[in-house]
Amino acid sequence: MMQEAKPADTMRELPTETREFLAKLEPSDLEALHEAALFWKRVSAFGIVLKWLAIFLVAVATGIVAFGESISKIISWLSK
Repeated sequence: MMQEAKPADTMRELPTETREFLAKLEPSDLEALHEAALFWKRVSAFGIVLKWLAIFLVAVATGIVAFGESISKIISWLSK
């Protein structure tokens, strides 16, 4: 099993600009970044749901049209 790297070891591998940026952050900034990350995670998940909902609605509409056309053909056959 892999051991997790200690924060100091992980920070050493980051670019200098990133380390300087992170060093300037206050606890409230970290909380805001955490909330923003959660927000974007939820928005992207909701986007996936909306995509599949749109595909479902198009499929239902197409199915209703095809069903209506089939019913009209059957009625026209029976009326001859």
